[in-house]
Amino acid sequence: MSPKSPRNIREKVTANDAAIIDSPPPREKPLLSTKIIDDVFTDEITLLKPRFAVDDTVYLQRLWEANPEIYQILQNAPDLESARDRLFSY
Repeated sequence: MSPKSPRNIREKVTANDAAIIDSPPPREKPLLSTKIIDDVFTDEITLLKPRFAVDDTVYLQRLWEANPEIYQILQNAPDLESARDRLFSY
């Protein structure tokens, strides 16, 4: 019997692992499904994570609160060039 035979592999796993191998847990959603959108068949992979909607204004406010010194440098600069120079010298 070869060292990679199913029997030798089975002997090395625990009882719980063996139970999972014998009967894997059922999946909630299928891995691959087909949808009809505007009379076109498309395959859909459900393992991909959903994208979250990000509120840009709230996210930007959190960034400014994380480093108020940079916020003050950018806010007090009269133009873009001086803001860039002040930011690099910071």
